[in-house]
Amino acid sequence: MFNKIFKSKNYLFIFKIIVTEEQVIKYAAAAEERRKRILSLLGYKDGCMEKKAVYIVDMSENENMQSGQGNSQCIHLYINSINEIMQDCNLVIHEETHFLLFNLYPQISVFLNEGIAEFICWEYTKKDIPQDFMDNFRYIKEISRDMILSNDNWLKYYSQRGIWIYGIAYLFVKCTLGSKFTVRELLDSVYINNQTELINQGLKACIIMNEGKNG
Repeated sequence: MFNKIFKSKNYLFIFKIIVTEEQVIKYAAAAEERRKRILSLLGYKDGCMEKKAVYIVDMSENENMQSGQGNSQCIHLYINSINEIMQDCNLVIHEETHFLLFNLYPQISVFLNEGIAEFICWEYTKKDIPQDFMDNFRYIKEISRDMILSNDNWLKYYSQRGIWIYGIAYLFVKCTLGSKFTVRELLDSVYINNQTELINQGLKACIIMNEGKNG
């Protein structure tokens, strides 16, 4: 049974966890503000898209784990307490970014989708990136342009080996953008102009960065 249903400008919230009316209103307002800021970090202005999402906040089946899913229609979070997400955190930023990316670029690859969602998280929160990202960055030499642009979820193969491929995807995006490009410019280049030179440049920059780190 649903605990609370609430509609804001861009979201229909369904809370399946214990939550107060005050928390519902506060969370909805924060989600609307995050949407604006995430769009800005992507290189877009607020109001660039009218697509609304069903936003479900659900109870996790594992008390030690948070998780989420974001697609072109829905944002679905699995948590243990509303207090876990009342402050901006990577889980909500990541999944909300997925929703926006799927609608702005329906053909976006898995690697770029995950890498950009991670990139937005760390740009948004300004937290230090995990050491695991750098520890696994050596695997960038195994990754090709075709893999980056593939819609096959080959990332799971690396994750099953204990390699945090999402961190590598984040570093690839950060290296590719540098201080010259926005996420929008990168994705427009690939999916609107059908040019992949930025992908090639990003791979070269990553390999140079990794060699310098280990040199």
